[in-house]
Amino acid sequence: MNISSVLVLAGKNNDAELIKALNALEGCDVPLSEGHKLVVTIEADNIAAETGIMKRIEDTPGVISVKLVYAYSENELEQEIRKVEDAADFPEWLNEHTSARNIPYSGKLDM
Repeated sequence: MNISSVLVLAGKNNDAELIKALNALEGCDVPLSEGHKLVVTIEADNIAAETGIMKRIEDTPGVISVKLVYAYSENELEQEIRKVEDAADFPEWLNEHTSARNIPYSGKLDM
């Protein structure tokens, strides 16, 4: 399950027809609007579906822009965590409580 919110900039102030159209999109809800700005929450099964909904919001007449504000990807996050945990070259010491002073650093600080 993916949950995100976007800020939609509308062409008209408090456009009731736009709010109705956005609420009609599957996975969308408009919990708040003020002037030309609308907050839209999106629920989707995965990132691809979430992106598709955002594209449909962008294509809705009266929408000037859509900006992602928050995104949460429950299933994809768990899959990525498993990949890291199952990696053969994952350093075991990362699973231990280690002081930051004891973590080897091989980067370069001067630029």
